[in-house]
Amino acid sequence: MTDRTCREIREEAWRLLWNGKWVWKLLGVWAIGYIFADVVQSLVSAGFRIAGVWDWQRYFMVDALNKAVNNPELSAQLEQFGLNDIDRVLTVPDINEPGVSAAITGGTVFKMMIGWWTAAFSVYALNSAWLSAVRGEGEWFKRAMGAFRHFSSMAWLYILWWGAVLGGLILFIAPGWYLSYAFQQAFFLKTDNPDWSAVKCLTESNRMMKGHKRKAFALDWSYYKSVTWMLVPFLVAEFVIFPVVFLPVPLWATLLLPPLALLLVLLGIFLCWFTHEYISVGQAVFYRDLRKSLVETSSN
Repeated sequence: MTDRTCREIREEAWRLLWNGKWVWKLLGVWAIGYIFADVVQSLVSAGFRIAGVWDWQRYFMVDALNKAVNNPELSAQLEQFGLNDIDRVLTVPDINEPGVSAAITGGTVFKMMIGWWTAAFSVYALNSAWLSAVRGEGEWFKRAMGAFRHFSSMAWLYILWWGAVLGGLILFIAPGWYLSYAFQQAFFLKTDNPDWSAVKCLTESNRMMKGHKRKAFALDWSYYKSVTWMLVPFLVAEFVIFPVVFLPVPLWATLLLPPLALLLVLLGIFLCWFTHEYISVGQAVFYRDLRKSLVETSSN
């Protein structure tokens, strides 16, 4: 692989995000992915309600609200917000009846699978955008929107990847970390080769990463300053809002400090998102250089 340092990779990622204006392009891709997932999840939830299908999340929410409405102390508080009649007419299924628990579990699993499925759309679109950024491709949006055609196959890779990594973490922690780096390039490979199976992407990623896992770990670790800075606004917001909640303060502080804390939280959310993109574009640079190096080595 190229002898570029982690700092050089980070600097290229930074230049692409700001000078290449990829910050705003990636925000657009994220927005499209969020809207797609929200629409699909809303349609599924509406279909569940119409068909009378329950999942455990809805079961516990409605059950808790019914208990709160029937509680004299909580009912008075709910009435202040106009919530005392919400879902009063809904009766949760009797989980002691045969097959009810299994049906609710089935509904829950189905909604989880839909969640993985819609997440795969964003995974494909974002990986396409990151690769377009580091390669300087002009039709980046067209390639990112290829997620509408290929995200179903990406979903299987997404499930297998997380299953392998989480399984390793649950067993002995270290195997999970090892597998996360062995399979790190699987999503980029799937984006470059939509016709590849999930297993082939994982196998090829493992082959590519032989001898390069330490460099990939060093690159991830080199972002520690960025990760630290993204937490600063949240910590400052906590200290700003603390006097308003727990200490006597003048009127001007009561009016000024909460909006300031909100702005700090919003800044922190943006920095969290930006740091994620900063790291991801750096990983795309790493993938591009690694694949180019392997191609050159095999051709010699």
